[in-house]
Amino acid sequence: MGHLEIVKILIEKKASIETSDHDGRTPFHISCSSGYEQVVEMLMQHNVNPNIADNGGNTALHISCTEKIVEILLEN
Repeated sequence: MGHLEIVKILIEKKASIETSDHDGRTPFHISCSSGYEQVVEMLMQHNVNPNIADNGGNTALHISCTEKIVEILLEN
C-alpha cells in the first residue's frame, strides 16, 4: 500500500489532515518536501490549509520551492 492509498483511507476515516508532528510539520509539509505530488493534490482537494507554518515558520510553499510541487501549489 502506497502513500496515496493510506492518505485516502485516513481522509475517508475523517482523520485530521492538519495534525502536526513535534516540529510543527503537517502531512502537507511532509508530502511537499518528499515530492509526493499525488498526495499534495489530494490534500489540496480536501481543503488543507497551505498557509500553516511549521515551528521554523516555514509553510509548504517555502519547503517546496526546490521541488516540482511548487507548480501544483501555485496552480491552486
